Amino acid sequence: MKILLLFTDISSVRELITASIDVAGKEDGVILGLFLKRKSQPKPFSQIYSGRQKSESEEMPFIAEITSWAIETCAAAGISFVAVYEKEITLSQLIGQATYHDLVIADARTDFNDYLLTSLNASLKDMLVDAHCPILLIRPGGEPLSKIIFTYDGSYSSMHAIKMFSYLFPMNRNIPVSLVSVNSNRDDQAENEKYLAEWLAHHYSNIEKEVLNQNVKEQLLASVNKFAGNVHVVISAYGKEAYARIFHPSHVHLLLKFSKASLFVSHE
Repeated sequence: MKILLLFTDISSVRELITASIDVAGKEDGVILGLFLKRKSQPKPFSQIYSGRQKSESEEMPFIAEITSWAIETCAAAGISFVAVYEKEITLSQLIGQATYHDLVIADARTDFNDYLLTSLNASLKDMLVDAHCPILLIRPGGEPLSKIIFTYDGSYSSMHAIKMFSYLFPMNRNIPVSLVSVNSNRDDQAENEKYLAEWLAHHYSNIEKEVLNQNVKEQLLASVNKFAGNVHVVISAYGKEAYARIFHPSHVHLLLKFSKASLFVSHE
């Protein structure tokens, strides 16, 4: 697997690397670590001690140290790690690079407007809308994955996200799954949910289901927050079939702001 790993905060580098190693696999896995440069600062990863920024000479040894650690740690797992740092990049360039990777991984707390060069404000929404590969927004914490929440609204795009997650993470088949389904106006939803249940049974061993009816935003947030530990929410809120989707970008941003779950976002 080929992973594009976005670094913006030095404090989360080790956890993002560790998470990426678990995903990349041990055969010909490749991780490209892209150290994004903050637009408002002359160097990335500037840290403040006693009210002052670290100088260039102080920064570089620490960046070199973390890069060396990443290379050695990945090599021990049979994975190739390539670092590109002090990189100024536009939103369109980042999306272009993502196209040729299997997965993009970033810290869920990142404000990409601080790092991507563009004539307009670049937001996480822009990247999620235009990305041509799945994106995993991780909550650093180091805990093993304890729960997978699949969101399903009857759209083919939501099924696509579920399939992509399952294909990229086959090692998670024994992790407990919660299927959060919302009633749509599709005539074929009942039949499609039957097919989905059959499909899930082939890929996961522990599945429960919850149906949302009204106040989908509030119910979805409550459904996610009732689980402790490392929770991954799989959602498709972008892409085609906008008319058929009930989960929309606002649901993604709600979860990012008010939950502690990691988000896997994919669309057709």
